[in-house]
Amino acid sequence: MPLYRRALESRERLLGKEHPHTLTSVNNLAELHAGAGDAVGALPLCRRVLESSERVLGKEHPDTLTSVDNLAGCMQALGDAAGALPLYRRGLESRERVLGKEHPHTLTSVNNLAELHAGAGDAAGALPLCRRAADGFDRLLGPDHPSSRGVRANYNQLEREVAGHTAR
Repeated sequence: MPLYRRALESRERLLGKEHPHTLTSVNNLAELHAGAGDAVGALPLCRRVLESSERVLGKEHPDTLTSVDNLAGCMQALGDAAGALPLYRRGLESRERVLGKEHPHTLTSVNNLAELHAGAGDAAGALPLCRRAADGFDRLLGPDHPSSRGVRANYNQLEREVAGHTAR
């Protein structure tokens, strides 16, 4: 983590606090916190990246939309599904408009929304979203791509859960 902080401090000093490369360093530090299970430490960094990206790049720039999903994921990790839901929806709707419905980043947003529903115990609500993501990744990347396989495995698990609930 010290190297990430050092890179961030250097970029802030040399480029400014809202330069896109500086925001990449902030995002990298947030991802490091999140990957270490420290969503609390990641949250203010994710908020900073999103707020600055909206100002500097615009609300529908692809990098800003990634920041929307990252903040939603951080909030989800903290158990704030109610706060994450509108962000995931915003990210998905904007990515569909800006990138198209079949773009890999759009499909990632679809999958993130599916995971939020599944994590809240709503397997039936997650299933059509997860299927859309799985089918899309299969078409774009092929069924053997790691992203396709992971999303397809999630879909199959959700399908079993929904079938198990209906059989009862």
